[in-house]
Amino acid sequence: MKSFCLKIEDLHRLQKKAEADLKDRLIRSDRGYEELVLRDKTPRVIEVSEEFAKDFCVWQEGKSNANPLADVLGVDLNHEDLQKKVVDFLYTIPQKLKWTEEERIVWTLRFIEDTAPIEVAERIGRKRSWVDTKYSRLNVRFNKAVKEWWAENAK
Repeated sequence: MKSFCLKIEDLHRLQKKAEADLKDRLIRSDRGYEELVLRDKTPRVIEVSEEFAKDFCVWQEGKSNANPLADVLGVDLNHEDLQKKVVDFLYTIPQKLKWTEEERIVWTLRFIEDTAPIEVAERIGRKRSWVDTKYSRLNVRFNKAVKEWWAENAK
């Protein structure tokens, strides 16, 4: 800076330009110095096949013992028993919320059994828009009840 009588900003600008020029010359040269001097700083992205990812998920399912829901619903449950307990649990929530029979049918068919809303509407003799609105409101109440249940039971 002193020998060339430059300001600090000018020195940094010239230094960056010189570094870029050096990198360019190293890359274009046929001597092989770029391997010794330059390196890629970008993070390595390792891609795997879809089959590998699926196989890994299947393998992980059998190896993972860290299921908080299994800890609350029962100890040492296998996958099938846990699924049955979850479904049973889902059926008990509307009973505890004291929903009407119609509300229970709407929510159970839509949430647990994944029935199309038009089928639910035909089954209970209501319009689809009514079923959609009712289900949405019931879901809000269900989510609140499950959060409260979790806070009480997952201590």
